Amino acid sequence: MKKIISWLRSLEVVKIKILGVEIKPADKSEQSSPQRIIDDSRVGKGGYFRSISKFSSHTVGKLLFIYGSLLDVDSLRATIMRPTWRIDCIPLHLKGYRRRWGMPTSKRDYVHSDWSYCEDHIRWLSLLVEKTDDPNDVVPGVVINVDEETELCELRGREENYELNPLPSASLFRLDGNPYASQDEVYTFLPNRSDRFLAGPSSRYRIRQGYVDRINEGLSRIEGFKSSTLMQMVSPNDPVIGPIEAIEAFEPNNLVQRILASRLNKIGELYEGLNDAMIRDGAMWQSDARKRPRPISTALFPVVLPDDVYAEAERLAETAVSLATKATRLVVQDDDLSRRCCLDDNDREWAMLSLDRGDGRVQVTRVDMTYYRGKLNVFEVNADSPGGMYHFDKLSSRFLGYMSSLDIDQIQLNTASLCDAIADQLFEHWRCWVDTGLRQSDDRNALPRIAIVEHDFVRWQSLPEMLNFQKLLGNRMKGKGYVFLCEANTLEYDGNRLTGVESMIQIEKNGITKKEGQRYPIDLVYKRVLHKDLKSEGDEKLSGALIALIGAYRDNRICIVNSPVGLLAGIKSLMAVMHMPGFESRLIAAGLPGLNVDERQLIGVEDQSDTKSGLPVTYLWGEQINPALSGDIEEKVVDEEGSCFVLKPFDDHSGRGVKIKFRQGWKQDFKKLWNNPCDDPNNPPYIVQQFIPHGRLTVPIEDEKQHEIVEQQMYFILGVYVIGGEAMGIEAKLGNDLPISMRVDDHGPRGYRTLAFCLKH
Repeated sequence: MKKIISWLRSLEVVKIKILGVEIKPADKSEQSSPQRIIDDSRVGKGGYFRSISKFSSHTVGKLLFIYGSLLDVDSLRATIMRPTWRIDCIPLHLKGYRRRWGMPTSKRDYVHSDWSYCEDHIRWLSLLVEKTDDPNDVVPGVVINVDEETELCELRGREENYELNPLPSASLFRLDGNPYASQDEVYTFLPNRSDRFLAGPSSRYRIRQGYVDRINEGLSRIEGFKSSTLMQMVSPNDPVIGPIEAIEAFEPNNLVQRILASRLNKIGELYEGLNDAMIRDGAMWQSDARKRPRPISTALFPVVLPDDVYAEAERLAETAVSLATKATRLVVQDDDLSRRCCLDDNDREWAMLSLDRGDGRVQVTRVDMTYYRGKLNVFEVNADSPGGMYHFDKLSSRFLGYMSSLDIDQIQLNTASLCDAIADQLFEHWRCWVDTGLRQSDDRNALPRIAIVEHDFVRWQSLPEMLNFQKLLGNRMKGKGYVFLCEANTLEYDGNRLTGVESMIQIEKNGITKKEGQRYPIDLVYKRVLHKDLKSEGDEKLSGALIALIGAYRDNRICIVNSPVGLLAGIKSLMAVMHMPGFESRLIAAGLPGLNVDERQLIGVEDQSDTKSGLPVTYLWGEQINPALSGDIEEKVVDEEGSCFVLKPFDDHSGRGVKIKFRQGWKQDFKKLWNNPCDDPNNPPYIVQQFIPHGRLTVPIEDEKQHEIVEQQMYFILGVYVIGGEAMGIEAKLGNDLPISMRVDDHGPRGYRTLAFCLKH
């Protein structure tokens, strides 16, 4: 540090300001040098080009002709890390070359002036120079001298899609029209491939207006260019393909980096503290298919949203669950809709029993939605596996302990209250079953045995957290009942009691030990196993488990969370049912309540194609979609990107889906991407849903290679937990790519999950 301060004192400046501390220079330089202040950034703003006629004969380095974004002097100084304000240059014209737009890129991190992210399909263009040998073609720019050892190296890194090429000496002219004579060769950056130039127009091409403005501002500030008759400002117009749309957009990374600069160390300390605490306690999770252990805290990212988003997410989630419940009741009672939604006899029998019992409520669910350009869109209701996957497993009270141990008072987590809400919902559901006289038991005052029923616990990468959740739930239920883990394939029903074997699981350094405990009678099933696994034809024990559950439920020996009607509320085909013409009329005709104002708004009843609704247009594959191809879909094709839909299986919960672009040749595209295109129109097991762009945000993330905190752009979706009809908590799921999936398998890169925060309290 002393060496740095000594070097700073040797500079010809009056005072230097670093992190709020002023360092005054030596007395001998204080009287002779102009007053300048260097702020605490590496290279401050306010640089300028000084026009000169020639470089000193003692100049060493490489002469470089710059013409585009490098004319933004502060951007240039930041790249080459030159601390002086002034950069000497020689203004010149490059003849026999012309400006072109090209090198289209799909950058994900540009935002509009309102901070909403720009559309994914946009291809952003950069300014290039193309050799024409036509003396009437002129490119204005300046020649600068750069140090080959460091500055040129930094410029090569910035201009990685360009090559450094020598320019013909006869192509460079001064502003007065005289040739530029130099003993040293002059170089410039030219595109490294001919296909970098645009071959034809496209509605997807955009130019950032700020990019154009910065280049023109740089030119206008250079002495001599304003009065030059050959001066041509940069415009969003290509001499080959014509005008290109320029829009206001900027990259927030630099701004975010400045905002976080003083806080990154604290974030790093937070991560390290969490890691240390979790490693000591053995709380590790599996980060990928290779089963490498990694601390949980590396998956905790902050997601900051406007305040009103939370209230709107709460309203939409509660509305979506209410709407899904009504749609489920309609489908269960309607033969035609049951067939279309692929419900078999067991599904309908089980659900009808639930309706007859008055047990049609969805107790625990999560509603997934996107937040894009200030608007929330619901695209899925997850009710089949309540509290499933690892949303409440990982979000346990252990995090509260870690946070409090680090004295982080600013972060108020309410995970414990969310788990309390689940425990209360389980007990309330059981108590209601007992109080209404439905329970068939000799001892009406006995505490319930609650089985968390799952299939193949050991395969889940979140197993350690699932065990933590079992303990947490057990602690919450003390004095109210006994909680144990139970493999679905151990369920048996003898006509009197449903029983299951307790799974005794221990996680040790050498692996996972699983033992079978005692067989216990079960009063309440907290069903974590997916419905499609229970219906697996290849596993007799699982099929037997489903029969046992239905039998015990029919005889009123158990209650289930979610109820049979509740678990069907999560099937994806319901989204298509809600968009069917006359949906509300069918509800009323079936003796069910009609739609309220929020429900009508969610599905856009007044206009089925209304993009302002909160639910994307959804069809059943094989029925509505094929007839629509000749009309409705084709009308939505606005450019070569096509009208985008996502094909999703009814019974898949992996986030897997295929994006289809309905344009010419769409069938061939589809068959290449999907190996089972479902040719049976009478039994379509897929929905096709209008693609809704996902929101993106900048999050601090730990770079595993560099071992430092960096900012990274990620897609995200929101998940709102609705417990007992009330939106209780919200979380975000993030991923580098779409679709965002929490699975660790062949469905693509895994995603990340934030902590859940309580909404109601």
